[in-house]
Amino acid sequence: MNRKYLFLALTVISVLTWQCTGSKSLSRKADKLQEAGLNEEAADFYYKSLQRNPRNVDAKIGLKQTGKEILESLLNEFYKSYSAEDYRMAVYKYREAKDFQDMCSPFVDLEIPPYYNDYYEESETTYKNNLYEKANELIYEEKYKEADEKLKEIIELDPTFKDAKELASMTTAEPMYQKGVKLYEAKKYRESYAMMKRVIDQKGSYKDAIDYRDNALEEATITIAVSPFDVSSSSQSQIAEKINGSITQSLVNSENPFIKVVDRSNTEKLLEEQRLNMELGTESRVQAGEMLGANMIITGKMMDYSVQSQPIQTSRQPAFEQIKVQKVNPRTKEKYVATEYRKTYYNEYSGSRNITAALQYQVINAETGEVVSGGVINETERDNVNYASRKGGFKNLYPGEFSSSLGGLMKEGKVITSYKAKSQLQSKFTSSKRELRSENQIRADLAQKIAQNIVSKVHEYNPEL
Repeated sequence: MNRKYLFLALTVISVLTWQCTGSKSLSRKADKLQEAGLNEEAADFYYKSLQRNPRNVDAKIGLKQTGKEILESLLNEFYKSYSAEDYRMAVYKYREAKDFQDMCSPFVDLEIPPYYNDYYEESETTYKNNLYEKANELIYEEKYKEADEKLKEIIELDPTFKDAKELASMTTAEPMYQKGVKLYEAKKYRESYAMMKRVIDQKGSYKDAIDYRDNALEEATITIAVSPFDVSSSSQSQIAEKINGSITQSLVNSENPFIKVVDRSNTEKLLEEQRLNMELGTESRVQAGEMLGANMIITGKMMDYSVQSQPIQTSRQPAFEQIKVQKVNPRTKEKYVATEYRKTYYNEYSGSRNITAALQYQVINAETGEVVSGGVINETERDNVNYASRKGGFKNLYPGEFSSSLGGLMKEGKVITSYKAKSQLQSKFTSSKRELRSENQIRADLAQKIAQNIVSKVHEYNPEL
């Protein structure tokens, strides 16, 4: 026989032997449990024995005997409950008996007399009707949680029973709807909107939930005008415009349903008209916001803007290259390989660009003139480059120090062979960043950072708290 197939055959025989051995062992344990009158425990072991080996005759006989006694006991309990008109107990005892019969069915046949099924159907119908009536009473009493429990039990027994599913949906939606109405009446429009949205998501068109949702949204919506910031130099003007634009764009793209942004071109046009008539201060900006129909206006003043740049420069750095040198032991005359370090250099490139900006901002309620949020935001955006290059590669290169490269091999100086130092040096050679971001790019990123800070404060503001 081919060795491959022989191995496969032996493996199959081994598995079958283990299964049969395990099955017999379980069956013997079941026999002892049955002798002790522990039928349920015995049936469990017979069942596990047959799972290991469905052809175990002794286990089949044992499961048939113990299973019959267990099933009869369950059916007796069912009938007693049915006779006593305890329909809930009757329903669940019969279902327990049926589950046990189904579990044993792959190995042995256990019969339930047909008349028991008739009794069960009568019990289930009566019990479901009782649950249904009680659920309706609880709904009438506005005890929705208790009603929901009854309806869920009906659906578990019979998913198609009357309008139980519809009522179960209503018992969840109705308390949310009522809460949404109360929140609306209390002028908690944001919470009312969220509650009615949950009702609609679950139930669709439920009573007048859609009207409440839409009205709550209209009442809760804040219309915001973003005013151009005051500046004192052309460089400040560049960053101010970017911050202003980033705030507007972030608010427009926001998923916050309660924020609406006034068109930027309209804001600038109105403010420009006011500039022709007066010096534009906070009061004038608030008036402009009111004229634009804004509830809130964001305004501010650039306090500082500075750029610090260090162009990329090259420096020659000392290092050591690890080499293998063949030598001869003077005493034994045997050859061996020694590790030595040769002085060398590599080119290191480094540069940086930092931009700092400070903005004093205010978020003003255009209806009351109240400053709802404000402060000074001071942020810095940094970029740097630090990489290295060398002809001849860098894999065997180690950082170090020496005063002169004369002599080639290290006889003086210091080589640093630690893993951390070598990794840091290699990271300079493998760095893919070789250029500094432009001032425009860094300025745009800085503007976005400052804008997000202000936008987060706007999102946090809730006039209903």
